[in-house]
Amino acid sequence: MLQIFAISFVGGALLCQQLSTLPGVPWIIAAAGCSLLFLVRSPTRGLGVFLAGACWAGVHAQGLSVDRLPRSLERSDLRGELTILSMPVRRGRAARFLATFEAADALIWRKPKHVRLAWYSPHPELKPGQRWNVTVRLLRPGGFSNPGGFDFERYLFARGVTATGYVRPGTAILVSNDRPLPLLARLNRLRFEARSRIAQVLAGEPRAGVVSALAIGDRSQLTREDWQVMAKSGTSHLMAISGLHVGLAAGFGFLAGAGAVWGFPRALRGFGRARAGALGAVALAAVYAAMAGLEVPTQRALVMTSVAAVALFAGRRIPLGVLLSAAAVVVVALWPSVLLTNGFWLSFGAVAVLVWGFGYRVMAPKCGRLWWRWGRPQLIIAVGLAPALLGFFGNLPLLGPMANAMAIPWVSFLAVPPAVLGTLLVEHSWGAGEALLHISETSLNLLWPALELAARGSPDIALPAIPGWGIALACLASGVLLAPAGVVGRAVTALLLAPLVTLAPERPAHGEVVVTLLDVGQGLSVVAETASEVLVYDVGARFGPEFDAALAAAVPFLRGRGWREVDRVVLSHGDSDHVGGFDSLRRSLPLKRVLTNASLPGPIEPCEAGVRWHSDGVRFEVIHPSPGDYWRSNDSSCVLVIEAGSTRFLLAGDIETPAERYLERTMPERLHAQVLVVPHHGSNTSSSQNFLAAVQPRLALISAGYRNRYQMPHDAVLHRLRTHGAAVRRTDFDGAVTVRAGPSGIIRVTSHRAQSRAYWHR
Repeated sequence: MLQIFAISFVGGALLCQQLSTLPGVPWIIAAAGCSLLFLVRSPTRGLGVFLAGACWAGVHAQGLSVDRLPRSLERSDLRGELTILSMPVRRGRAARFLATFEAADALIWRKPKHVRLAWYSPHPELKPGQRWNVTVRLLRPGGFSNPGGFDFERYLFARGVTATGYVRPGTAILVSNDRPLPLLARLNRLRFEARSRIAQVLAGEPRAGVVSALAIGDRSQLTREDWQVMAKSGTSHLMAISGLHVGLAAGFGFLAGAGAVWGFPRALRGFGRARAGALGAVALAAVYAAMAGLEVPTQRALVMTSVAAVALFAGRRIPLGVLLSAAAVVVVALWPSVLLTNGFWLSFGAVAVLVWGFGYRVMAPKCGRLWWRWGRPQLIIAVGLAPALLGFFGNLPLLGPMANAMAIPWVSFLAVPPAVLGTLLVEHSWGAGEALLHISETSLNLLWPALELAARGSPDIALPAIPGWGIALACLASGVLLAPAGVVGRAVTALLLAPLVTLAPERPAHGEVVVTLLDVGQGLSVVAETASEVLVYDVGARFGPEFDAALAAAVPFLRGRGWREVDRVVLSHGDSDHVGGFDSLRRSLPLKRVLTNASLPGPIEPCEAGVRWHSDGVRFEVIHPSPGDYWRSNDSSCVLVIEAGSTRFLLAGDIETPAERYLERTMPERLHAQVLVVPHHGSNTSSSQNFLAAVQPRLALISAGYRNRYQMPHDAVLHRLRTHGAAVRRTDFDGAVTVRAGPSGIIRVTSHRAQSRAYWHR
């Protein structure tokens, strides 16, 4: 019964997350009334619970949406008091953290809001729980919007973030008052102190960041190389406090609680060893989950432990499926937006497939118990979660089951216990705590070569984006494979997977080209696809030591479209907002040819006028700069023309008025193009009247960051474009813009924001 209740309630809440716009209050009230009517009668009770879940999720989402920063306050200076909630994470010049912000003028923005801020150097030492009187500049939560890319707006909404921004320099005053701190701030202050102690003890050690992740769930110290090894070996879930580790802590707590009965027989004689053990299990699981910041996997494990403890006190035995259902209802009821996180589905899904995979089976014979206990669970999880991993990440670590069969017991018994005990003891018993932390780090150093070997040996089977119906069929197929023998024939699996085998990425026809202006903020990146080749023009900016536009936009887009290599890369010029992601692109995908005049490492060819080639009936030609000419800065940009039949695209880089005048004078007939990627992000130093008169664009594409500080595109440029009859599409409003064209002209123009609109998008 509880399982049906859980499926109905979670299903209703999930339905709400599929909406492009939220229903109004009258609709929610009407649905709530219907839910009450259906709950009264037994035959319709499941539908009533379903509607109740949808209504509750709708109310929660409406509350978060109402709290968002008003558009009228974007990029305005707001004075107020902020309280740091999370542990600040240093990336490049900025320390980033979550905080509550309370505007000094309550009429402008009422009550404290949950915000994500950056504080650029130089800044004071920042700690959770500090209160500062500051001036901030905020924006509504936003992120890049590209096919295959990470939905950062969903990530922020699921965590209740109502605005993002930065602290204005020279405006901060530390505030001291006696008001109680939020629980999250107090918890993260303890975790921050623990992180500092771990960093001090393990300074310079290669696996110090992994120890911090295992001890307190802090993944901010992991390097990009650490993440790559764990992702390719399928062991990412182990490198933070997971549900498995909370369950292990609960087991130790049970043993400690039950053992206390032996130590105090008179005081606990009537209490019973099992009840004392249950209390110990919940207590230690709660402490360990709190050390992780109560992320979704730890919430699930903690709720399941608590429900099991209550059942034990009541003298009842509850199946694992019921425990999982109770945990799902509690977690979703407390925060319905958790359904927007991958962690919810992977955490609950892992336990669900284990319940399904081991359900109705007899115990394995003695000779097979080692395989049954360690090998088979990894295979079940790998098969059961394969569709989710492909849907979420587009990749599947094939050697994951083998790596996990070794890594799970190793990490659980050799790395986690000394990491946790060492963190707790290092402040009070320096010698013992330091030794335990070094033991944990050493054990990870011994494990790491095996994980690196699994990562290198795991083939890259990144697949094109799979539609929702394909993921659903794959889930059914994995369920059939894991079902008990005789329940359903294994041949059904082949039937379910047959449509997926025929899936292939859509490619333009011969003579057609698909040009996509990616959303990379204040930068530029364009992808042009023909029937068999792909070209990348610029790769966007670099935002920090481990993050750039290529990783955020170009690489996911290319992988999602099924490209395994890039035939040509054209880098217009050396400005960082155009070439900042080149290194990441080069490391992620093989590059056949690179054309640029910028000074970059690796084999490159000059990008000069006269360079031309054909691909599947589509012509490409560089028309600027001419060999031997000297142009400074932006005017040195490579200008590329793409021609499919009678349709021409002009990719103008960052050229400004001098280069435009030169092109107007020397080759006016070659400038004409139906589609113009507007030069220099719509700066008023470009797109002159005469240049636009020569180009005569029907469609103007502008790459610009949302409410960027340069105020691009300028109003004057937009006016000139519209005066010349050009329809304007811009990435800050439309996200990635895709233009499909062929011999007959422009076939279709689409914007990713319009196609993937969800209620949490700005």
